[in-house]
Amino acid sequence: MLEEFGDRRVLLVEDDPLTLTLLESVIRTFGFDTFCAASATEAKKALATFDPDLAILDVDLGPGPTGLDFAKMISKTHPHVAVLFLSRTPYEDSASKMDAALLGDVGYLNKLNLHNVDIVRSAIEECLRPGLKATVRPIFIPGQGLTRLQHSLLLDIAGGLSNRAIATKDGKTLRAIERVAERIQQKIPELLLDSRSLRRESVRNYLETLGA
Repeated sequence: MLEEFGDRRVLLVEDDPLTLTLLESVIRTFGFDTFCAASATEAKKALATFDPDLAILDVDLGPGPTGLDFAKMISKTHPHVAVLFLSRTPYEDSASKMDAALLGDVGYLNKLNLHNVDIVRSAIEECLRPGLKATVRPIFIPGQGLTRLQHSLLLDIAGGLSNRAIATKDGKTLRAIERVAERIQQKIPELLLDSRSLRRESVRNYLETLGA
């Protein structure tokens, strides 16, 4: 149980009943109060009375408003509510659909990891605790000379993950992650990606200069 979060509330928005049931059962083990909604319309009605600290949203909610649409509304009407997106697609695919109106940081959790309690808990903690950004993803900013995959890798490094941890999280080989890092190093020589002690700080400093 996340005792430091007290009685915080989580709004779960997912159109698949089995996924919603699984997610709620996991979230409740952490001590959170939950409200489940199967659509953005239903979730919107709940906002007035439930007053969540965090909204966990399926990106694709079927017919009607999407999770992205609902997140844009939250950013305007309830800016204090943290947002964690759910999807079965890689983060880069979901991020490409996001509108610039989604200001600030949002979290991302692959549905394939819902059975992993540690990953789910980590994603929630990083959305609710200030300063923890391992899985919190700013909107991709084009024009940096990096692909979305390369940008995503830098965010993981800034969050303190090793290449091996990133490979495990993303379901890729260690060598594949190393190749992406090598291409980033060629584009941005000042990044110290080969230094275990300095690479996190150097990447964070670089991202801060971009406002990412």
